[in-house]
Amino acid sequence: MNQTIIDCLMSSEVLKLARHFDGIKKKNSTCSVVSFDFDDTLYDNTCMFSNRINVFRNLMKSDNIFSLIVTARQKIERIIEIKEFCEYHNIAQYLPFIVYNARNKDIILDILKIDMHFDDDISSTINITNKKIPVMFMGEFLNSEIVKIWTESLEEKNISQYYNLNDKQKIIMV
Repeated sequence: MNQTIIDCLMSSEVLKLARHFDGIKKKNSTCSVVSFDFDDTLYDNTCMFSNRINVFRNLMKSDNIFSLIVTARQKIERIIEIKEFCEYHNIAQYLPFIVYNARNKDIILDILKIDMHFDDDISSTINITNKKIPVMFMGEFLNSEIVKIWTESLEEKNISQYYNLNDKQKIIMV
């Protein structure tokens, strides 16, 4: 399945997608639009929660669920990794859109009128819920041992520069 990649910096594309979702909901009033963050939500950097992808796939396969990925990733090369992951895990056909450069996910999700979002970032979760959009937070980040393993896995993969590690550390101090 060919996934459409939409850059959030192209606001006309985001608005076009919002109209598309609006049309889907008008045709089927029981349809819900569900979005997924990619890193540490769909993709588990620690590989400790690898079954999560199976649960997400089952949700995506539901007749009344329309799913998409909304990620803060910025570089197109890193978006290609998402496409490859989706193909490998047989979920590309359920995720026809990848919206990237979504630094302010709360604003993008509000424009798209998302019915539910899945995310691992506490700041995003708070901002999104402030827009009255339900968020399912990846609760493993409330466990200090898992945050330690997660941080080490990012450093091993040499990708820690893409993360705000302080957010995860703050959560476990509360």
